Amino acid sequence: MKATLRRFLGIFAVFLFMMAMVQSYARCPCEKPKPPKQNESYEKIYVDPSQVNIRENQIWVMMENQPFKTQAIFSDGKGIFIRDYYTGDCQDGFWQCRTCGACNENYYLWCRTCGGT
Repeated sequence: MKATLRRFLGIFAVFLFMMAMVQSYARCPCEKPKPPKQNESYEKIYVDPSQVNIRENQIWVMMENQPFKTQAIFSDGKGIFIRDYYTGDCQDGFWQCRTCGACNENYYLWCRTCGGT
């Protein structure tokens, strides 16, 4: 009797774990933000200099806690700005969520945007 109960509880625990993993993929209410393509936006998007990161011949800008790649940085009397940015790749030290596509720092186990992986 006790062995049957232990086996049932073990199977039930595995089932609950699997359901929790399925829920982490299915519960994402977010949709990946779709920034304009390079040739669609000619607006100036002003950024703080601390948001700019240059690595391996690539320029990354942190906006809304997400890294975005850009081709050039400009400046005028008001400050530093960009005119285009791209999504799809995450810079070194980040991983991309399979559920919503957001970039997260490597030390996060779950996506900060949607809770997925």
